[in-house]
Amino acid sequence: MKDFRVGQIKEIQNMIYRDLVTPPTGEIIQVSTANSTQNSGETSVSIDSKWRVGQYSSGFDPQWTVGDILQLEAVRFNDVGRYASYEVTVSLEGNTRTYRALALFHNLYQPQGTLNPEFLDSIVGMGGVVTQVLKDTRLPLGMRRASNQAKNSTNTLNEAEFNNKVSSKKGRIEPKLMAPPDGPGCIEWYYTLIDPSYTYCMVWDLDGWRGGGGGGGGDSESCTERTSVVEAPQIIDRESKFHLSGDHLATSRFQKKCTLHSDCSQSCYTDFDINGYHDSGVLDETFYYHVGGSNISRRGNTGPRNSDVTCDTALGYSFKRCLYDCGVSVTISISSFGAGAHATASGGNLWNVAHADGRTCRDGR
Repeated sequence: MKDFRVGQIKEIQNMIYRDLVTPPTGEIIQVSTANSTQNSGETSVSIDSKWRVGQYSSGFDPQWTVGDILQLEAVRFNDVGRYASYEVTVSLEGNTRTYRALALFHNLYQPQGTLNPEFLDSIVGMGGVVTQVLKDTRLPLGMRRASNQAKNSTNTLNEAEFNNKVSSKKGRIEPKLMAPPDGPGCIEWYYTLIDPSYTYCMVWDLDGWRGGGGGGGGDSESCTERTSVVEAPQIIDRESKFHLSGDHLATSRFQKKCTLHSDCSQSCYTDFDINGYHDSGVLDETFYYHVGGSNISRRGNTGPRNSDVTCDTALGYSFKRCLYDCGVSVTISISSFGAGAHATASGGNLWNVAHADGRTCRDGR
């Protein structure tokens, strides 16, 4: 990150918006959050990202200023008082792109020094995903809280305290994530560099998704480990509202895995090898373009031998009509369990669709 500038919002109100926020043309990164639970425990989060072709409204006025954008959604931005403008370089899967983005701080009518940023980032953060990830308080997948760690931490650090912490560390605060998986004690995790006071006391949970801890088979015998994988047919949904050609598309393909482990516990885990969404073609309106978002919900389970264990995964996709990049927060609701799982998605004012699949396992089959 470089060319970092901060100040009062009035300093940039007359600047051209696309000079500060690179439009979503060419290749952009599609980011989805995945919610995972094991044995109905605490939800963990992981990130799924991939390159895809962006979309940009040809009718978007290239001379629109930041002030014009703020006026378009006056209710959303009425408490913005400060900004941060920067250039960032992102790399993924061997590809690299450099672009500009903007953070707006909702600090008016709040206690002095409150940090509440909203990121306008059309290359990595389409649909407001950077802001959503920043404010996410769930544990990273593969880690668990230490037994003495409260579920909810508090955020009390203000801007002055943050600056003091930065100064004391010579301009940077480093997350302590370098401890090896077999290291002792807790790992201190800074939830966000903007608020280093938000920490978790966590330990590695390498067996959490292996299926361990489900209980043995009731005797001293060991089991021969085996796994059965079923790949479901690919699901493709399309919808063409507000399109002269092309459509919105959402696609998923699930893989359902049952494993009997050597300690005679078993696990059920459903994942996907295909997921994605896009909007293609020509719209029938000049100034709008369509922003999509997605969310993933996994429910895995473990259990002893000779019992039924269920699991399922749901993927939700939503689209909004936008004059520029707007937030899409996708919510998934799942009913029933296992092979009978059914899901619905919400969050888009244009189109919502959800896919779900699951399985019931018994002794790795």
